[in-house]
Amino acid sequence: MKSSLLIGCVGNPNFGDETIMRVWIDKYKNSASSNIIICDGINNSNLRKYIDILGYKNINVIPNDLSLFSLGKYISYSDSGIRINNKKDFFSKISAISKYLEDCGVNNIHMFGGGYINSMWRHHLPIIVGSKLISDNINSTLFSTGQGLIPWDKKLDPYLNVLMDFDKIDVRDISSLNVLPNHSGRQNVSFSGDDAILLFSNPQNFAIKEEKVPSLVMCLQNDLFQGSDLFSKILTEKNLAAIKSCGISNVKIISAMQNDVKKLNERQAEIIKNTGFSVSYVDSDELLKNGIPFHKESFFLTSRYHIHLIAAFSGGKGFAFYQNKYYENKHFSVKTMGSLWPVFDVKDFNFNDFGNLIANQIKNQTPFDEMVFKFWHDKKKKLAEEIFTQQFQKKYFSENIKSLLEFLV
Repeated sequence: MKSSLLIGCVGNPNFGDETIMRVWIDKYKNSASSNIIICDGINNSNLRKYIDILGYKNINVIPNDLSLFSLGKYISYSDSGIRINNKKDFFSKISAISKYLEDCGVNNIHMFGGGYINSMWRHHLPIIVGSKLISDNINSTLFSTGQGLIPWDKKLDPYLNVLMDFDKIDVRDISSLNVLPNHSGRQNVSFSGDDAILLFSNPQNFAIKEEKVPSLVMCLQNDLFQGSDLFSKILTEKNLAAIKSCGISNVKIISAMQNDVKKLNERQAEIIKNTGFSVSYVDSDELLKNGIPFHKESFFLTSRYHIHLIAAFSGGKGFAFYQNKYYENKHFSVKTMGSLWPVFDVKDFNFNDFGNLIANQIKNQTPFDEMVFKFWHDKKKKLAEEIFTQQFQKKYFSENIKSLLEFLV
């Protein structure tokens, strides 16, 4: 019996990563590659709950104590290098996870995409080593798709050397491709864009919820972004009057993660009331279950990467914002895949006439370039077909991981 382990930064919840997980679950369920699917994330108790809420049957979740994300506690970082704090416990954990997966019949390990494998989240990097060691122990194939490796610290390059020994390493943006060592001409390396593009291969887009009337849809975060400050600059009487002239009189505030902006302060609520707008809220659980509230005449304002990607390629108009290099790279990678949304650095933006700017975009904006998007969509579909149909020659214990383990003093 064939069985696959799917690993991702899921269980937060995080709408984007959970959407990617759902895409791959559907692909595996509809292929002959796996009879059993096991998922692993950063909080598997939550992940179990969300999988059940989403109505999936016969999807297993690895126990929290056997999660590959638990390997991060064994490794520390300093100027002198990377260090395993307790090698005996580390390899004991590797053996325990290997035994569990072997008993489950796992013959494929797939680390799906997102921006969690980079130097910002270095506590996740041990997943690279762990999945390689475990795949060697149980003789499984090993894939990593749609990865965002930026930002990257050269001191962490030994992890990249191990990543290059996966049966397939696929990245979502050109900057991530460029940090991979000696990648040119390597058959196991690909650059096919974000994994969520596969969503648009489905007969029905489960990540959006069709609405009867258009809205100003806002999804602004408070981690790596000052979303609460931006609300006050956007929700002025002047801006709302210009937006209302285009037939929009609703504001929908959506949360892709639990710490996103969820409510208006008293002054903002008063302005909404005085301008004749209604306001409603969609929390992260509801968003995950039902999808992004969507109308072709709505307008989206977001700092969240996957809200930008899904709304734009569904045909929605909008603006994306960033406040750091991490999100600048992410949003411009969506533009590389075909989005025609303007992307703004908040610190350089003047919000004084923002309403009229939105009104102009509502009338004239084309959400995405269909030819460019088709190119990336076809690349991602080809990657999925390769994973499900190609016979890979399994890479056994490599010099790269030997050298990394020696490097971990």
